[in-house]
Parts: sequence; structure tokens; C-alpha cells
Amino acid sequence: MINLHDWFGSFSAWWWPRLADHLWQATLFGIVVLLASLLLKRAPARSRHLLWLLATIKFVIPAALLVFLTQKLGLDSAWIWLTNPDHNTNTL
Repeated sequence: MINLHDWFGSFSAWWWPRLADHLWQATLFGIVVLLASLLLKRAPARSRHLLWLLATIKFVIPAALLVFLTQKLGLDSAWIWLTNPDHNTNTL
């Protein structure tokens, strides 16, 4: 039986390189879209809008897939958005 520490270690070895790969690719894609939209300054607005829509999709699809997979695994991420009205956030 694999213990929790080993599982987290193997999961981290798998997960973090893929996340870093996605982030640099998405950043590079965003820079390319920015440069293309600057070059298309005199083009119709719909062409620039389409470019930024594609860039948005490039950023949103992996995040939506992550949320979908965590829900399929039974993990509830709603606790992130819940606030405790009895908890005073003004104190340190």
C-alpha cells in the first residue's frame, strides 16, 4: 500500500511540470495575440475580438477541465467561496 506522502510526491512530480508547461505556453500565446492585435490595428474590430476570444479560450479551457475533474473525483471546492459570518476578519 502506498502511503500519502509518497502519493503526494509522485503526484507533484507529475502535476507541476504540466502546470508550468501550460503557463508558459499560454503566456507566449497571449503575447502573440497582443502583437497580432497591435499589427491589426487598422483591421476590423471583429478580427481583434476573435484573437482575444481565442486567447481567453486558451486560458479558460484548462481551468474548466480542472474544475470538472475535481468535481468528478468528489472534491467540493465550494468551501473556497464560503465565508463564516461569525469569523472576524479585521483581527490579526
